[in-house]
Amino acid sequence: MDYKNEISDIDRSIHRLHMKYSFLQFKEMDIHPGQIAMLSTLYDNQGCTQSDMAKEHGVSCATVGVSVKRLEKAGLLKKSTDEYDMRTTRLELTDKGEKYAVMAKAVVDKINDVKMRGFSKQELIQYYGFLKRIKLNLETTIEEGKDN
Repeated sequence: MDYKNEISDIDRSIHRLHMKYSFLQFKEMDIHPGQIAMLSTLYDNQGCTQSDMAKEHGVSCATVGVSVKRLEKAGLLKKSTDEYDMRTTRLELTDKGEKYAVMAKAVVDKINDVKMRGFSKQELIQYYGFLKRIKLNLETTIEEGKDN
């Protein structure tokens, strides 16, 4: 058995199921699961910029811009000009956005509880270690510009 390919297949399947379950959980809130991380970041960092957000999430400023527009349209965040640098736009959650961020954290906790159901603490620690190594392998390879 080619475990690397089997693991990769399961990893993709888990990601799809995670997103499907997330969509079901967030359906009533009328927000895309991909925007939850932004709400959480804004909740913890009121007044950050779009480029701060892009760096935090490893995406382009344009990608953040699309989400910002959607969240702003939904009344979850507001933009304001920095008082010291008129070229800088700050992002802040509205009262509704703060409420949604708190609700979203509860939903994310529920999703994580479902995903990790039945695992012992030792198994979770081991799984965490595996995931950190995989992440480090990918980051190191990307940073070094390697092909392998």
